[in-house]
Amino acid sequence: MSRMLDQLKSIDDKNQLDTPKRVEQERRLQAEELAEQAHFHKAAVEQIQDEQLNLRAAERAEQERLQEAALKEAHHRAQRTEERAAQLTEELRLEALARERTQLELVEQEELAASIEAERQLSAQIEARIEQEKLEHEQAAKRAVHEEELRLAAAEREEQERRLQTEEHATQARLHEAAIKDARHRAAEETRRAEEYVAKLAEEVRLASLAHERAQLEQAEQEALAVRIEAERQLSAQIEARIKQEKLESEQAAKRAAHEEELRLAAAERAEQERRLQTEEQATQARLHDAAIKEAHHRAAEETRRAEEYAAQFAEEVRLAALAHERAQLEQAEQEALASRIEAEHQLSAQIEARIEQEKLERELTTKRAAQNEELRQGKRVTFIGPSFTDTVRPYFGFLALVLLVIGAGFFMATGSRFFGNKSGALPVQPSGNTASIGVAVAPPVPMKQATVDQADLAIRQQQRAQAEIRRMVMQWVEAWSRRDAAAYLSFYAADFNLPEGMQRVDWEAQRQSRLRKYRSIEVTLKNLKISYPGGDTANVRFTQDFQADSYTENGTQKELRLKNIQGSWFIVSEKNSPD
Repeated sequence: MSRMLDQLKSIDDKNQLDTPKRVEQERRLQAEELAEQAHFHKAAVEQIQDEQLNLRAAERAEQERLQEAALKEAHHRAQRTEERAAQLTEELRLEALARERTQLELVEQEELAASIEAERQLSAQIEARIEQEKLEHEQAAKRAVHEEELRLAAAEREEQERRLQTEEHATQARLHEAAIKDARHRAAEETRRAEEYVAKLAEEVRLASLAHERAQLEQAEQEALAVRIEAERQLSAQIEARIKQEKLESEQAAKRAAHEEELRLAAAERAEQERRLQTEEQATQARLHDAAIKEAHHRAAEETRRAEEYAAQFAEEVRLAALAHERAQLEQAEQEALASRIEAEHQLSAQIEARIEQEKLERELTTKRAAQNEELRQGKRVTFIGPSFTDTVRPYFGFLALVLLVIGAGFFMATGSRFFGNKSGALPVQPSGNTASIGVAVAPPVPMKQATVDQADLAIRQQQRAQAEIRRMVMQWVEAWSRRDAAAYLSFYAADFNLPEGMQRVDWEAQRQSRLRKYRSIEVTLKNLKISYPGGDTANVRFTQDFQADSYTENGTQKELRLKNIQGSWFIVSEKNSPD
């Protein structure tokens, strides 16, 4: 036994074999050692039986004491062998766990480096965008020198918007980091579950091996006890027969020897069969252990792939949000230019109204002077009655000035709309105070091509937003299914869900809940996700589904969902397997 233990130590020190091979080799050596011990034990028992047959009753007690000592020694040796085997198994398990943990740490470090690089690129893009916006604002300031005060106000608003944009990007970065931490936490949780499952499997294998070895030892002890009882019975019969008939002692001894030889051969055959069965069982346990390790690696790889898909989806959402934010900034700039134009028109309207008031006062003064002149003419008895040509035309000067001002305002609004890049048509000028309202209408032609492009862009953005919401809803449905959350899983189905024929809603929900409770773990993976959204409140989703629950596996199922938007949220109204 010491020689075999030395061989095990030398093999462990020299060759770093894979865990399943080393476990298989150690178990094979352990089985051979146990068989050798059983053989030695059986030889000792046979020797004791021979001595019991040849010695007298007084020497039989000493032989029994020696036999018990040998049994205790064999039992102690078996216990030491079991302890050494358990220690070696624990060391191998710790080495495998350390190797797997090192691999997982390397994968996490690579993922962290990739996320840091992506965040650095996003920060560089944000800084470049800020620099570009700064240059655009400076160029706009150079072009609009005559509107210094308005430009300063616009610059302050742009500074506020830039701060808001920076804060929004920081918030998106924090959300991105939170999503990465969540994915990393899920990967760590799956890894921990896999490690617990492997440890549990190794513990079950060890307990099964110990139970099998204990059963073998108890069976060997029972066989030895039965042999001992049989030998004592035979010895008593021999003593009685020897007293009765000394002549038949040699014949009876020969018969007993033949019978014991048959028993020894039968016991050897049983030991050989038990050794073969033990070897096959250990090989089966090793194969199961290898399959469990491969399954844990597969699950870790699948979880890593899902985390990468989620990160890509999140990056796409961030890109769409950035595009929407840029679009909102452009629209806000257009609104500011429109407000500036309205303010200029308002000032022009005030000037026109002031000019009208002035002309009204001038007409009143002219009327008074005409009345005075009329009185003077009547006092001097002038025969020409009526105003002169100048007095007649003078009241129309105000109207002509007003017409000229309106024409100049129209020309200014036309050129101003082209200068500010505004696309609006007629703009009503709001009155100030209690003055009269003047509507200045400047209607440059709106290009139909630009309007069509804007509508197409709006439709594309709406479709992308709807597809992102549908994708998010489907992934949340799969996550609720995988974690066996019945309430969250059933909440994704609409009230008018297309139930199987002849089944009520209550029965269908009870059936789904029982299926979720039937398994200890469920893992659902979607591939080739295709979303068809023509617009409106309906959409179709097609994908390939891989389903694994405990020992049951179903891969490559083609499935189609029909969704409906109800009060701003998407729900499943139909679920069926697709033939494609």
